[in-house]
Amino acid sequence: MALGLFSAAAILVILLVLAGVSLRTKRHEAGAPEPVTPRVFMIRNFLSDIYAARLGPRVIVFDAGMDPEARALELLVDSLGTDLSAVTDIFLTHGHFDHVAAARRCPNARIHIGAADADVLAHRTPARAVVPRLFGKLLGVPALEASDRLVGVRSVDVGGGESVLAVPLPGHTPGSYAYLFDGVLFTGDALYVSEGHMALSEPDDAELEHATCDGVSQLGMLFRQNRINQVCTGHRGCTPALDTSQLLETISLAAKPLCPG
Repeated sequence: MALGLFSAAAILVILLVLAGVSLRTKRHEAGAPEPVTPRVFMIRNFLSDIYAARLGPRVIVFDAGMDPEARALELLVDSLGTDLSAVTDIFLTHGHFDHVAAARRCPNARIHIGAADADVLAHRTPARAVVPRLFGKLLGVPALEASDRLVGVRSVDVGGGESVLAVPLPGHTPGSYAYLFDGVLFTGDALYVSEGHMALSEPDDAELEHATCDGVSQLGMLFRQNRINQVCTGHRGCTPALDTSQLLETISLAAKPLCPG
C-alpha cells in the first residue's frame, strides 16, 4: 500500500513538472486578435484569454495572460493601433498566474482586483489552490501591487464618460470578480460557459457563498435589464451574442444549487 501511494505521488509530481515545463515553453504563444464586439477584441495567450477595448487615446484590458514578457497583450494592443503605454486600466478577474503575468508591462495602468486577491497578486499570500501556487512559482510570474482593491459592487470610471461595472463572484478564488463593459461580461474562471450552459465556481465557506449569491443576483438583474449580451471567459472564449433571456436562464440554473432562493 505504501509503495503504491509513493508511486502515485511520484507520478503526480512528474506530471506536474512536465506540465510546468510545457507552460514555460508555450506561455509566449499568441493567436490572432479577433473582435468580440465592434469595440472589444480578444487574443488567446496559449491557454488564457485576454480582452481589450480602445476608448479614444486610452486602452482598457481585462486579464493579462500568462506571459510576463507580454507578447500576446502587446499584439492585442497593437491591433488597436497603439502600444502598452496607452493602457490606463487593467481589470484582473482574479490573482492566479495565468491571468496576471503581463500586467506589470503596462507602466501607466491602474490595476483593479478583488481585495481578497490583492495579496496573492503581490506575493504576500500564496494562492489557496496548490496548482496555481506551484505554477506561479515555476513560471516566475512577478509580484504586482494593486492600485485599486475592489470591495462589493463598484462602478469604475475609465474616462470619457465611460465606466466598468465590477461584480464580486468569489468561488474560484476569494477575490474573483466579473466585469461588465460594452454589453460584455468578463468572468475569468468564476463562470465557465460551454455549449450554452454556465457552471459557477462554488465558494468553500459560508461568507463567500453569501457574496457569490449577491453577485449572481446582481448579474440576474443586469441580464433582465438587457445590459449583458455576451459572456467572455478566462479560457474558453466568448458566447455568441445570445438572447438575454437564454443567458439569464443558464446563469440561474448554474447558481440554483448554491443559491436556491
